[in-house]
Amino acid sequence: MYIKQLTFIGLAVTVFIGFSCKQIGKQPPETRLMMVSADNKYIVRLYSILNVRYYEKKGGTTFRSGTNTFYLEKYDAATGKLLAKSGKIKQNITPIFITGKHIWLDQWDAGMKNRDAAAISIDDFSESISANTLSNVNPAVKFMPYSAYTLTANPQQLVLKGNDERWYAIDDNTGKGTIVQSNEVKIWKDDFLEDSWKTADVRYDFKGTGRSRLVKKNKKDEWTSNEDFIRPHVFGNTVTKIFSPVTINSCWFVFSKTTSDKNYKWQINALDTANLQSRWVAHYPGEADTKSSDIEKIIIQNSNLLVVTTTAVALLDIKTGKWLWVLNFKEPENK
Repeated sequence: MYIKQLTFIGLAVTVFIGFSCKQIGKQPPETRLMMVSADNKYIVRLYSILNVRYYEKKGGTTFRSGTNTFYLEKYDAATGKLLAKSGKIKQNITPIFITGKHIWLDQWDAGMKNRDAAAISIDDFSESISANTLSNVNPAVKFMPYSAYTLTANPQQLVLKGNDERWYAIDDNTGKGTIVQSNEVKIWKDDFLEDSWKTADVRYDFKGTGRSRLVKKNKKDEWTSNEDFIRPHVFGNTVTKIFSPVTINSCWFVFSKTTSDKNYKWQINALDTANLQSRWVAHYPGEADTKSSDIEKIIIQNSNLLVVTTTAVALLDIKTGKWLWVLNFKEPENK
């Protein structure tokens, strides 16, 4: 599993696709990125609207071109309520990290043909720490905003890599960078899904071809889950580089796919940690296709499970396996 970093170079785009476009002008919104803040309080959605100015169809290929305008939205991660919405953003931006105060960006300067780090307010999306400010308070280094990092000891601390190949913890108020050691840093990505792990005397693995079952094995005995899965992984976290499943109500949570083709949906099973039996199964309510189904983040939110994919976010009641609320940003059917 991985968290995708998106970059949009230039505002003018030309798209070559093999299916028809219904109209010239503004197209339906297209979700570009969904990201959860480092404190797990907010969800930020980046989406764009393409204004098609040219359209032509030749044979089985459609040609269209136009300009993209970008927008940001902020949602409450506990309730799914929309809290704030930006106006038009004509500059290409990609959120890379979200603190309690700022959305840190990888932004493209088309005139300078350059990428810079900058920050905007998470409250109203106004500019709070510009690229020029970062340059002024850090005159000896230029930050490379292609990926965000954190401190292993403090996941809410933004770390950026400099063009001097050093690592800098970024002050969220001033933008000032302080050098930290590489062994203190990890990429801002949760190792939240694994397919094997072990404790002091027991090993856990998914075994089987095509469909597999979770197998628990020690030196003497072996236990197998009653359910089998397609490409399963267990939700957990990595502490001191050792993966450990998240355990709630004596359950682990297995994420698997409903089918092996691109039209799969995510299936979530709550497995009893003692006997590996499934207590309930839930199917993720987002769109069923590869692009829309990539998992961006899974967190525990008020004893429930918040699951964020590329185009949807939903909160799952861990006790019952029922979805409490869903935000589904369906992709345009015709482009």
